[in-house]
Amino acid sequence: MKSYTGDRYRTLYQNEEKALTTLQRSGTQSEHVVGYYGSFIQNGKFSLLLEFADGGNLLDYYRSTPKPMGASDTKQFWWSLLGVLKGLHYVHQVSPDDGYRGIHEDIKPDNIILRKGTSGSSYDFRAILVDFGHSHFRVADSEWDQMGVDREGNQTYGKGRPGRT
Repeated sequence: MKSYTGDRYRTLYQNEEKALTTLQRSGTQSEHVVGYYGSFIQNGKFSLLLEFADGGNLLDYYRSTPKPMGASDTKQFWWSLLGVLKGLHYVHQVSPDDGYRGIHEDIKPDNIILRKGTSGSSYDFRAILVDFGHSHFRVADSEWDQMGVDREGNQTYGKGRPGRT
């Protein structure tokens, strides 16, 4: 469960709830986007019920896991990490025929959680996108939107539209 406490977080909660609901209603699912089971508000606390992942987040993984040694571990690591791109593709293609696009806008290692794989290798994991509070799901109303360029972006891991700092 993810919770926001206080009115100052209402907008983040509403953005995340809208994004997760939109993804859920798209008719398809992606194993690389966090599962959403519902939400509720109680006593000024905004809560989302989400899929559990047993592998922590990617930032902690990078800090605690040695780099892969050997071709097999390296291949497994990159195959597992490819899930991030699969999740992003899914989010950005919610309903392109209707001009409706999802833009995550806050991709960073601590917004990617991991589910451990069945092999037992630390390089075998499923990458799952989380934290849709900064995301936007909107009708593509301009050339920039139709290209999927974000408007805000994470200043460490991404860029906004050309010419913006």
